[in-house]
Amino acid sequence: MAYYSAINPYPIFLDQRGGGLNGGKIFIGAPNQDPETHPIAIYWDEAGTDPVAQPANTIGGYIVRAGTPAQVYGPTEYSIRVRDRFGAQVFYEPDARGPLGDFIDKLASGEGAGMVGFSHASDYPAGTLGRKGRDYISVKDAPFNAAGDGETDDTAAFATAINFCLAAKKALYIPGGNKYRIASRITVTMPNPAVGPMATWAFSRLTIFGDGMDNTEVFCPSNGFLRVVGSSQQHSVDLTGFSVTAGTAGGNTAIEMDCGAYPFFGEWTAKSVIRLHFRGSDGINNVFFWGTAVEAIDWSNIDFSHSMFDGASTPAGTGVITRSNAGEFVCVFDFTAVHFRFLALGYRYGTGSQSANLNACFFAMNNTDVYAPADGVNHQGLSITNSDCFKFAPGDGVYIACSVPNFVFSGNRWAVHAGYRGVAMDIVNQASIIGNQFFPDTDPNTAVSAIDIDGTVSGSHCLIDDNNFASTTIGARLRSGSTNIHFGAGNVCTTGMTLVIDAGTNNRIGALVDVPIGRIGYATGAGGTITQATSKTTGVTINTPVGQIITHNAALPGGAAARFTVTNSAVRATDIITVLAQNGDYEAKAFDIADGSFRIALKNDTGGSLSDAVTLNFAIVSGANA
Repeated sequence: MAYYSAINPYPIFLDQRGGGLNGGKIFIGAPNQDPETHPIAIYWDEAGTDPVAQPANTIGGYIVRAGTPAQVYGPTEYSIRVRDRFGAQVFYEPDARGPLGDFIDKLASGEGAGMVGFSHASDYPAGTLGRKGRDYISVKDAPFNAAGDGETDDTAAFATAINFCLAAKKALYIPGGNKYRIASRITVTMPNPAVGPMATWAFSRLTIFGDGMDNTEVFCPSNGFLRVVGSSQQHSVDLTGFSVTAGTAGGNTAIEMDCGAYPFFGEWTAKSVIRLHFRGSDGINNVFFWGTAVEAIDWSNIDFSHSMFDGASTPAGTGVITRSNAGEFVCVFDFTAVHFRFLALGYRYGTGSQSANLNACFFAMNNTDVYAPADGVNHQGLSITNSDCFKFAPGDGVYIACSVPNFVFSGNRWAVHAGYRGVAMDIVNQASIIGNQFFPDTDPNTAVSAIDIDGTVSGSHCLIDDNNFASTTIGARLRSGSTNIHFGAGNVCTTGMTLVIDAGTNNRIGALVDVPIGRIGYATGAGGTITQATSKTTGVTINTPVGQIITHNAALPGGAAARFTVTNSAVRATDIITVLAQNGDYEAKAFDIADGSFRIALKNDTGGSLSDAVTLNFAIVSGANA
């Protein structure tokens, strides 16, 4: 409670000699009028129910009522005349507003709101504007008093405001049109760790919001912005509607969310939202950038939708890293309509990450867009769908260097940089690459391949189908470690390019289709051609389910047969192989069919020796013994 000095509550009127006015008369009238001829109503009470008969009388300088000093009430604007007991005028004032009138007018003007103090550190009675104001917390309010001028260090203001809001369970507002300088990283430890049964847990949420990306800017000249430390699995962080800008060329992490002290799911019982713009303070595609914009360690359930991650003019920095400690995992990351631009790496799908969904995203000018590192473990579920990639920077698009079960890549428009790969997988584990369009970032393109697969987890498989490969040199390259890859007949490519190269084992390339209408067979791109070297008994290798073998032109006596081995990863021991010679002087047949190979016997049906390079057409029809 505040205390004030005691003052006389009654006004005093003096005579012309400076003494208290006895027997005086007080006339109060309309402003700028003669109050004796234009009196106005005045009252003994504030409610205006007990009128004063004018003139009012004075004793000892006080207006009196029945001999007792009294207050009179009227409007804030009025005229006043005072006469002594002889009728002589003491003074006349045509417009006697007084300090109270001036004060009331100022309160009613645009300046009025600035005349009332406020602080979140003060308590206010219920029903007052002060109590109402405490429901809405701005970082510029007292006692935080952030300057937002881009020069003053607002670190302490932000730290105090954040902790105040956490304790009060309130959201923190960062007003727009301002640039807030944070000179050292703020560390926040979430309160209310989980103790006992889940039903008794006290959930906590950190919420900070601005007036929109780039309307509100948090500027970090040489440091990160925020590190949030989780203490259990029921905390969440909502950061929306502002930009976090870097003042250096890399080296810092803008936002770090760390629940590494809590095993397995991390912060999985509540959902966090990151909807911000991360960029250099000098703008987009310039010099400054974040080393990493967001790193989430053992923190699950994060929605990054509609965020923007921007690097530098020479692609640099990482957009998002999600990871867990060894033997643990984190799950459910939503990237919907996220922009990754001018980065060395868009998203690092770190060890233990599971259920990451990138949908309708935009990747531009990144070295690598999405990367699952070779040392990654405990992965499960990575989906990239309906997204666009425009490369124009060296690097693979998506690089899966470890086992990621249930990888889905579907409905994307994906540029492939010259000398690199669109989707590269060192190892496949239940993957689906379906319905994508691959195209070069320059034309013509010398890309290694749109899809490159080097290995397969034992017992796993991969489906590649309905993709459109446009001028990427090679559609898919299945390397020696790959197996159980089904490369469907729905894949198509530009004329003149190689649809698929299969050097693996037990891969299935193409299928019987009606191409064109009225003809049954393999689709264009499923076949290949090989020319026999040295002699007609020299073995050849061709790993396509259909194709041509051009024999050596060595002499073959009349009635004699030459036999040679065809190594082919597409063939199985149960398959049916048809071989036909285009030259009518020869007949050919397949025999000794085994997994990965078969033999061909080529016979000269004439009576004389022939020296032809015979073209043999072959096709594999899949069979089964059960």
